[in-house]
Amino acid sequence: MKMLRHALQHAVELATLGWQLEDALVAGLTVQALEVQGGFNPQNIINTLWAFATLGQHPKDALVAGLTAWALEVQGRFNPQSIVNTLWAFATLDRQPVDVLVVGLMARALEVQGGFNPQNIVNMLWAFVMIGRQPEDALVVGLTVQALEVQSGFNSQVIANTLWAFTTLGQHPNDALVAGLTAWALEVQGGFNPQNIANTLWAFATLGPQPDDALVAELTVRTLEVQGGLKPQDITNTLWAFATLGRQPQDVLVAGLTAEALEVQGGFNPQEIANTLWVICLLCIKSPDVV
Repeated sequence: MKMLRHALQHAVELATLGWQLEDALVAGLTVQALEVQGGFNPQNIINTLWAFATLGQHPKDALVAGLTAWALEVQGRFNPQSIVNTLWAFATLDRQPVDVLVVGLMARALEVQGGFNPQNIVNMLWAFVMIGRQPEDALVVGLTVQALEVQSGFNSQVIANTLWAFTTLGQHPNDALVAGLTAWALEVQGGFNPQNIANTLWAFATLGPQPDDALVAELTVRTLEVQGGLKPQDITNTLWAFATLGRQPQDVLVAGLTAEALEVQGGFNPQEIANTLWVICLLCIKSPDVV
């Protein structure tokens, strides 16, 4: 058992480094895991799933079923990181966790929510997006409360992804959380990359609340600083957000996005082309070169 744990940990480390294990070794570890899984602790379960996910290997149904059954037995010992990593592993493996496991992990998350850090919170929300499940209202409330307590530890990526996850799940974060994330975004806006900016503006436009004028101004400045890294989707989502919010982007921003659109136009898909043209018409942007 101890040797298998070391082997699984080694497999995780090799997978993280980008190594591919031979099929025979993976098959052997699978057989051994099936024999001793009854002695697995939460970390062993997660490491096994993560190793397969990171290696791009699909574990056998029998192994997934066995790990699921044992996870249900020991879920009372799962910590926030264990809960998040288990859901992420299933999502990465493109396997749907059984309902009873999802319900159990949600219940455990409510018990240990005080231990969730900023990354745990956003990853938990993202995991539900990835597996196509709606978290229970009580869990959303609990994660919101915890987010308000630890929001000063949020970086630009976590802020953008939290707003994006709420939006994608069709959940509306409460006013206090939106205000808190807005205030903190102003503190860390120098770290926003093109994707963070586009996702943040898109989330506000989709959720409905008007973003603070100061935040829009700062994100505009930041967009101009990083515009050389914008992808077609970033350009479209940024323009779409301004249009949906009923905000007229500054001329200098329009000029910058126009220039960038001309650079990367070969990467626009049909939806991005249509949305960009719609925004140009709606905002009366004079960009004949882009059209």
